[in-house]
Amino acid sequence: MKIIARIPAWMLLCLSILSPTTETIYTSGLPSLTKYFGIDGGITQIKSTLYFLGFALGILSLGRLSDIYGRKPIALLGLFIYVISSIISIFAVNIEMLMIARVVQAFGVSVGSVIGQAMARDSYQGSELSYVYASLSP
Repeated sequence: MKIIARIPAWMLLCLSILSPTTETIYTSGLPSLTKYFGIDGGITQIKSTLYFLGFALGILSLGRLSDIYGRKPIALLGLFIYVISSIISIFAVNIEMLMIARVVQAFGVSVGSVIGQAMARDSYQGSELSYVYASLSP
């Protein structure tokens, strides 16, 4: 049986808070985005829906890939996707580019949620695992 190194809970917490933090920052900037791109509120609702769709697809695919290829390479891949799509979001010249970047960003950031929970399960047991899961919950 392969021995798994214990991952510090603070590291798991950092992975897990990426998505809620990203969504909170984005949501607080919605009025500015609406004004900047000259769009109505309905399109901002579509952007949020697309974000959660990308997040769900990321959880389904990256979780499975982490079971096959290991936690670390998939975590790094997801974080890389997240960083690149965040940079693209910053420099988006139109709403379509921003929407696509946000879907890809959600896909990448989902790695924090799915890998964080998987790493916790790999590293902790019993009451410690319950404590770590409670700490990771928003």
